[in-house]
Amino acid sequence: CRAIQDRLGVQSMSPGVDGEIIVAFERRHRIWRYLPGRIEPEPLRHPAELSNFTANSGIEGLALLDDGRLLAIAEGPADLPTTLAWTSGLKNWSTMTYALEGGFRPTGAATLAKGDVLVLERRLTLRDGVAGRIRRIHRADIVPGADLNPGTVAEFRDPVAVDNFEGIAVRQGPRGETLIYIVSDDNFNPMQRTLLMMF
Repeated sequence: CRAIQDRLGVQSMSPGVDGEIIVAFERRHRIWRYLPGRIEPEPLRHPAELSNFTANSGIEGLALLDDGRLLAIAEGPADLPTTLAWTSGLKNWSTMTYALEGGFRPTGAATLAKGDVLVLERRLTLRDGVAGRIRRIHRADIVPGADLNPGTVAEFRDPVAVDNFEGIAVRQGPRGETLIYIVSDDNFNPMQRTLLMMF
């Protein structure tokens, strides 16, 4: 049962500097790393503030920065104008704030080739339905104590194809272009779809 609960609690994943996969879990907030060729994960120290977060408001965005640090962004509570974000260090995590607006909450993060970070966000309201957007954090802004307020790159809402977008990835295409992938989770709900979109 515990293994099933752990799998269901996966919220975000990122590559690590040694070829491992870093995974952040919700409900029982924690961060583990899965090293190549090993079955048992290795627990990592997580930000101390996570212990104050409710079960479904933990780390949703996790990205490996170009300098080898991890960037983690919490979904946060629905009624506050900011949530917390962190960068990893050798001994502890450095705290930043991340601005929330328009009812959107972060659900994923990915690092671009030159070090900027794209953050995927989603919103659900009874009046407007589901919407998603992508915001961009400039590399130079990711410093301890920063108040992050990224600019919007794109927004998705009806009638554009949109659903419960929760994952984002970036890679370089064959002509050097930046390819952005976003994926939605249907939550085993017949009213939702699993979509994989590329831009």
